[in-house]
This record gives sequence, structure tokens and C-alpha cells, in this order.
Amino acid sequence: MNAGCCGTRSPGPEDEAVIVDIVTAVAPPQGGFIEVSLRDHEPVRLDEARILTTAHLSFLQTSRDYKTAVYLEIDPATRVIDEVLAPYDSPVLSVNEQADRAEVLLVYSAAYHFLLRSHPDYARMISDLRSSVEHGNNLLITESRDEHFIIDVRDPLPERN
Repeated sequence: MNAGCCGTRSPGPEDEAVIVDIVTAVAPPQGGFIEVSLRDHEPVRLDEARILTTAHLSFLQTSRDYKTAVYLEIDPATRVIDEVLAPYDSPVLSVNEQADRAEVLLVYSAAYHFLLRSHPDYARMISDLRSSVEHGNNLLITESRDEHFIIDVRDPLPERN
């Protein structure tokens, strides 16, 4: 179920190993882990021993400061973060379906983004992307780290005080 690089999975909409949320706090390291509090989910943890922890920590702190959504892949049993990605929060400008993929242009991105037909949630995601073209609504669109393969599409997170 791999979308491409970096161990990034291809989640379904109810995948318990995927969280899209707002970071509310990042605790100091304790016992080799850094606890990350989330607005709408139970806390998750960064493992200090992992090579990308410094980069992930920096990104999570910036996300907290700006109150922007983060896409997290976690181990559900340990709640340790495996991957951190930044969803685009944008309306969709166009969707052009090809034989093996859909080419997607976003209002707030100059790049082409690709939704592979082999993605297990292709039908739902392509429907959401087309609806955004028609209605102009923003979506949270997450893609793999390097290839611009779309791995997650969902409505923006609701505003909270």
C-alpha cells in the first residue's frame, strides 16, 4: 500500500495510524521521547533515537506556532510518530484524469500533484477533488514527500477557539 517514497502509507479515511490535527504543545524530552499534544486526538510521541526527529520536531513546533494542520503517521500501539507531512490547505483548480492517474492543480501550489488510480481510496478522493473544482471549497491535501503523489484528501479541520 506504499504511495512512493519515505515509507509513506496510503491511508483510508478511517485509518487509525493516520492523524491530521493541530499541534497544541510539544513537551521537553523525557525518557528518550518527546510528547506532542494534539487538539482533537490523544498525544503522540517522537522517538529521539530516530534520524528525522530533529526535522520533525522543528516542523511540529512551527505548525504549533502557526496553528496549521499536520499529517502524522503513527504506530497505533505505541503512538510513536513514523512520518510527518504538511497538507496543502487549498481549493482545487483543475483535475485532469489520465489512464493511470489524475493530474491535480491546486490554487495555492505551482506544482502538479498526482492521484494514482491504484490508490485504494481513489474513488472518494477524486470525487472530493472534483467537488472542490466545482464549488471552490478548500481541502487538506497531503502528498508523498518527493513524488507529489496524493495520499490523503479531506475537509479542512473545523475552527476552534
